[in-house]
This record gives sequence, C-alpha cells and structure tokens, in this order.
Amino acid sequence: RDQDFCANPRIFTTRELAAESDLGIEKKLEMLPLTEPQMRQFIESRLPGRAESLLSQLKDRLRELAETPLLLKILCDVVKESSDGQLPQNRGELFQKEFARRYEKFKPSHTLPISGDSRRFTAELLQHLAFTMIQGDPHTDPCKPTPSWLIISKTKAEKILEDYLTGRVEAPAQNAKKWLEDLLNFKLLVVKDLDHIEFLHQLFQEYYAA
Repeated sequence: RDQDFCANPRIFTTRELAAESDLGIEKKLEMLPLTEPQMRQFIESRLPGRAESLLSQLKDRLRELAETPLLLKILCDVVKESSDGQLPQNRGELFQKEFARRYEKFKPSHTLPISGDSRRFTAELLQHLAFTMIQGDPHTDPCKPTPSWLIISKTKAEKILEDYLTGRVEAPAQNAKKWLEDLLNFKLLVVKDLDHIEFLHQLFQEYYAA
C-alpha cells in the first residue's frame, strides 16, 4: 500500500526537463558533463599516452558525446580495437563501429551457429524495434503524441520482430525469438529484469530509430 511507504526516501532520475517542467521535488541535483581534465584522465587510464591526441581530434557533436562517461568509454574501446586507431567522425559512425566491435567479440563466444540471415537482418531489426519503441502506444490524438517506450517486454519485442519478418523469412516467429537473443548477446539490447529489455543507452535507441 502506498501509505506504508510514504515516508521512505526515494531518488528519481530523469533527463534534463524542459524549462517549464517541474516534478514538485524540492531537492534537485544535476549530473554535470565531464570537464576536459576529467576527459583527459578518463582517456589516459584506458589509452595511455593518447589523451592529448584524441582530445585534439574531438569536435562538434562527437565532443559533446565524449562528455558522457559511458559514451567516452565506447569511444575509447572503438579506437583501441580499430585497425588504424582513428576516431569516428560522428555519432552515427561511432555507433556503427561499436556495433561491429561487439559483433566480432560476440561471434567466437557464441556456442550456437549464427546464420547469415541473423547477421544480415540485425541492423534492420534494431532499427524497426527502436522506431516502434520511439512511437510508443498508437496515437489517438496527433497533437498529443504518446511517450516513447524505453523498456519493453520480451514478448512484445518478439511480436514486433515477428511482424516485421513475416513475408521476409521462413519461420518468422522462431527467427524473431532466436535473433532477439542474438541482439541481447551483442549487448546492444540488455535485460532490464526477467521479462523486459531495453537498449544499452537511450542514445542507441534514438540513433537506430532515426
């Protein structure tokens, strides 16, 4: 019952709210982006001797992404494991390289054979799933769009992918279930709890939806 927990301390986290939005919470804390010295220290701990060089190459939207620890880690991982050690030029290229990196790490550790169709449809499945989640529930009022789904049940995700694969491959229901597990093993989708999943980061969801 709600009244049993009304005195319990709670922490709520959100993205930055619009100027007119207020959840009625008196004490608010803001997560600040990494400063340049913090970015330098972060990079140096993962790529010794390369912090100054990489920082000098960061610019525009890619530099903004590097202010977020998770995405700066992805950037470092991509650069470390790339053949030429070059920085991606933009967010899209960063995410594409991260997908390729995760897939290459995933392949040797996967105990079951991966069909060519699984690899071929992966990007399309991520795009369709992300786009459907961004849309949220069906709109009844075009002037009032519904909130996006950030978390979705595995059953609903399988049905979304099954509908997309119907007419494209044989056994769409079976492949939807199997290929969703592949996406979870890539770690681009992650298990939220036993029955729900979400994208690794909301930026990945927005990128694939776009």
